[in-house]
Amino acid sequence: MKKFLVGLLVSATIALPADFLSFGIKGGIPLNDAFNTSPDGYASYSINTARYTVGPEVELKLPFGLGLEVDTLYRRLGYDFTTNIIPLMGISQLFTSSQITANAWDVPLLLKYRFLHGPFRPYVSAGPSFRFLTNVEGLYQNVGLSLMGATFPSTPPELQNRFDAGFTANGGVEIGKGRLRLSPEIRYTRWGWDTFRNTYTPSLLTSNRNEFGLLVGLTF
Repeated sequence: MKKFLVGLLVSATIALPADFLSFGIKGGIPLNDAFNTSPDGYASYSINTARYTVGPEVELKLPFGLGLEVDTLYRRLGYDFTTNIIPLMGISQLFTSSQITANAWDVPLLLKYRFLHGPFRPYVSAGPSFRFLTNVEGLYQNVGLSLMGATFPSTPPELQNRFDAGFTANGGVEIGKGRLRLSPEIRYTRWGWDTFRNTYTPSLLTSNRNEFGLLVGLTF
């Protein structure tokens, strides 16, 4: 059995194409929002997320139309929060607002399969994805009690996890011959849990675990 596995590994290595490793850049736009929001009478969230994602990609070409792709995609997440507290006993109204931002780094590990041969090659891919949040920051402002207000930074209370894991599947078409290729695709990711959530009233704000995106890769 051991000799068989060694022979299979050697055969697969020999079968690898000369350009078995490719590098490139991938970018695109999300097709849905990063958060689910629902305002109530006194508090509301508004989404303030950058409408792009971009990062490098590396692919290891394997025999039989297969490939192993690893991406590192950057996305800027953000939301704003405002609330009005009802005046009590004639005291002036208290107004609170906040601006939350975070850097999201998505690292999908995808097994890819290409159909057909030639300059137009449809493909599908799937595999696990991992998200890491960095530079999570909140800027808050309170105004009330006849004061001008105060602004201060703080970690957002809605932050639940700086790490997330999920499953990604996508389909597209590879266009071009030789090393330079263009690859538009539709990508879907199902995340495992919430990175952000309003713990007191979850309907106000939760992370959107279903993520759709339109991406274009340029490899060489």
